[in-house]
Amino acid sequence: MKNELIHFNISVNQDKLIDYFYSLIQEDINETKVTHKQEFEKNYNYQISGVTVKDFKKELPFDTHIRKDLVSRCDVDHPIILDVVNHIKKKIPEAEIGLIAFFMQKKGEDVQLHRDFPYRKNSLLMIPLFGEEKYYIPKSNAITYYKDGGEYQILTPVIIDIMKLHGVKNIDQDRLMLHIEIPNLTIKEINEKYYD
Repeated sequence: MKNELIHFNISVNQDKLIDYFYSLIQEDINETKVTHKQEFEKNYNYQISGVTVKDFKKELPFDTHIRKDLVSRCDVDHPIILDVVNHIKKKIPEAEIGLIAFFMQKKGEDVQLHRDFPYRKNSLLMIPLFGEEKYYIPKSNAITYYKDGGEYQILTPVIIDIMKLHGVKNIDQDRLMLHIEIPNLTIKEINEKYYD
C-alpha cells in the first residue's frame, strides 16, 4: 500500500554504520525525550508536565504498552550519517531531517499497535542493518503491520507512515535499524511528489 510504505533506493556501508552504532550509548526508549511535545499539547489541548516517553505514558489518560527498544541517537554531522542525509536530500529535496537514531529491538520483544507521534511524526526512513563482511546479524522474520492495513517484512530500506496505528510482530532475531525521521512530509506527499 503506497500510503503505508515506500521502498527507498539507497546504498550504505552496513559494517561502518554498525561500527558507529557500537560507538554510541544505548538508551531505553522510555528515557528519551519527546520531540513534538508542544505540537501534541496544542493539537490535543492536553498538557504533559514531563518530557520523556515515560512521562507521557504515565500522564496520558489511557493505557499504553511498555516498549523495550534501545535507542542510540546519532550526530547528524558524523560523516557516515551525513552521507545518508545527503542522499535523502538529493532524492527528496524538500525533506527536513528530524530525529536520527539506531533502534535495536531484541528477540521476542514484539511491539503493539502504536503511533509514533509525538515522539516522531509523519514519515520515517528505516534502513535495516545486517552487516556485510565484519558483522553478521541474521535477518528477522519480523512483520511490520498496520491496523486495517498491510503487513511487511522490512529487509530493504523503506519509508513508512508513522502516524497510522502500526506494530511489529514475530521478532525472532535481534533487529537493528537506522531510523531517520522526515517530520515535514507525510508519506502521501512523498509518494505524490517523488514516486508517482
